[in-house]
Amino acid sequence: MQSCGLVALRVTQETAFNLWSKPTTRWQSRCLRRGTGVPAPHNIVRRFLSTPPTSGSVKNPVGFMGKIVAFADKRPLVVGTVIATIKTALADLLVQRAVEKKSWDEIDWRRNRAFLGFGFLYLGVGMYFVYVKGFRILFKGVDEFCRKPFRDKIRDRKGLVLLSKQVFADILIIQPFMFWPTYYTFKEFCFSPPSDTRKPGAIVVDALQKARMHSFADNVGMGAFWIPANYYIYALPMYLRLPVNHGVSFLWCCILSLWRGSKESAIANETVG
Repeated sequence: MQSCGLVALRVTQETAFNLWSKPTTRWQSRCLRRGTGVPAPHNIVRRFLSTPPTSGSVKNPVGFMGKIVAFADKRPLVVGTVIATIKTALADLLVQRAVEKKSWDEIDWRRNRAFLGFGFLYLGVGMYFVYVKGFRILFKGVDEFCRKPFRDKIRDRKGLVLLSKQVFADILIIQPFMFWPTYYTFKEFCFSPPSDTRKPGAIVVDALQKARMHSFADNVGMGAFWIPANYYIYALPMYLRLPVNHGVSFLWCCILSLWRGSKESAIANETVG
């Protein structure tokens, strides 16, 4: 009886493997032709979440800065998220302290929590999957263009068209339909007092109404800042895209904090607008 059970278990395992390994889709057939095998279902998610091979992989890093760049190349999601979280919250603190001249007792920590959460979830984690993962899928050949020397990039007409598509996809789609609605939603939740009786859905609706109210000024101002910057950022190797973006974004977060950071300024803008 024990041997029969082992034989039955073995047959079941082989049957399950054969069913999954059978090339029922183009993707599975391509994997088998290449000799890479078809990944198990539980590895598909891991493969998507894992760091993709970068176009400008750093080999034999030299010195402290070389090791930092090599780590950014190997772990872009971790590096980008840490930088995004710290710089977004720090930019708001800098504006409140240096520009608005607030003491530490006067710091609006609800406002700072809004920037902290926005920096972590949206600018860090979310934008990795948009700008690195998503742009690789939407814009084929981006890695080949990014690894070229600068003098070859400016002669590559197809690459420059591809670069412009990325820039204006960011300006015309990502910023108005993802960035601003998400930002106003974080802000609305963080500024809502404990006595607020609104349901989460109502808070989101109010946030989206504010985003729509300021949409023209917000997107024109953001486009004026980011169009020139993105032409440089999107031409960099993929592993440098988010770290450099976050470096430039520090200045943008300072502008955002001063422009749309406080609850009082939002109410004033609503009155004027």
